[in-house]
Amino acid sequence: MRYNPECDPDPAAWLDTDEVDRLEAIRRFHSNTTDLTQGENPRMHALVHLIIENQLAMTDGTESTKAALARLRREGLDRHEAVHAIGSVVAQGIAEMLTSEKPLSTVAFTRTLDTLSAATWRAQNKVGGVTP
Repeated sequence: MRYNPECDPDPAAWLDTDEVDRLEAIRRFHSNTTDLTQGENPRMHALVHLIIENQLAMTDGTESTKAALARLRREGLDRHEAVHAIGSVVAQGIAEMLTSEKPLSTVAFTRTLDTLSAATWRAQNKVGGVTP
């Protein structure tokens, strides 16, 4: 399997592929790019991509993720940037879950996704004047 975050994977083919193979395809893509920021964990980066792509491929319960992707694209992010923006919400949720030892609040997750915009994501992720 090949992965390119700029292209929507075929949902059925994506979900039919073993999850380990999906994760490896994502990792392989990123090993050939300069997408990672200094000090970023490449395994966690690939895992967050996997979570987002899985949500986008599923048919039930992932409407907020799909709506966020469409909105972020309309606001000018390319698909890969939009996956990163959504991934920042996922990573924040994982971090909160680990520190509080409580399950992820789907209500809070959905609310955060629903308010995520390209402008706020870009503003929060400026590094030396350049947006990743």
